[in-house]
Amino acid sequence: MVNNELKTADDVKEYVDCIFNKILEAQDTDSIKKIIDEDPVLIKNKMNVDKYPRINFDINKDEIDLLINQNVIDNEGNIIPNFQNIIKNSDAITKLFYVALWKNGDLTKIKHIIQGIRDKEESISKEDGLVFYHFGKYLKNKNLPIIDQHVLRAFAIYKTENTDSKKINKLRKLSTVNKSHKKIISDYKKWSVKEVQINLKNIPDYLYYIDKTLFALGKAIKIKDTKDQNSSLSQV
Repeated sequence: MVNNELKTADDVKEYVDCIFNKILEAQDTDSIKKIIDEDPVLIKNKMNVDKYPRINFDINKDEIDLLINQNVIDNEGNIIPNFQNIIKNSDAITKLFYVALWKNGDLTKIKHIIQGIRDKEESISKEDGLVFYHFGKYLKNKNLPIIDQHVLRAFAIYKTENTDSKKINKLRKLSTVNKSHKKIISDYKKWSVKEVQINLKNIPDYLYYIDKTLFALGKAIKIKDTKDQNSSLSQV
């Protein structure tokens, strides 16, 4: 299959179901890797590992509590402005990471990651910064999936009835994850830890390979629509 064959809702639904079936049939991570390697559409849309190299470390609650005690962040996870005075004599890489976040206006997003790391149980009241929040959950526990718009787009279409072309086309336009998507996030997390092969789940970080596949799949089926940039998954 090539990109220009993914024109109709039926084409997209058939393709998405095919990829999910391959994931569910996979017996090991090599089988998962082949899903992308043998599919020209997924190869074209796969994650750029230079831009998003694999994260090989965890962050735990004790490390976050230490930052609070050192007055780097407050109890809500916000970086304290005085932190600049603390890092003046730090190594250059720490200062470069800080200024990169500052330049992109991303300093305030860190609190959502921190909340994800600190929360023992998933917060049902959390309504903003959900992608970063669940990323924090992943950083604490690599047996949880990464949540992003591409993965959710693919999964939501997988869970949609074949006959609902209107809904499938709407889901293809999803570009922003917000509180209306909390149910599909929950459903995806349950699917990813319950429905895949038992022997695959015994492999450390198996979800990393599933996430990469669904990232490529969701990106491949996305269509832009300036009139509806916040397509809702609330009815999924």
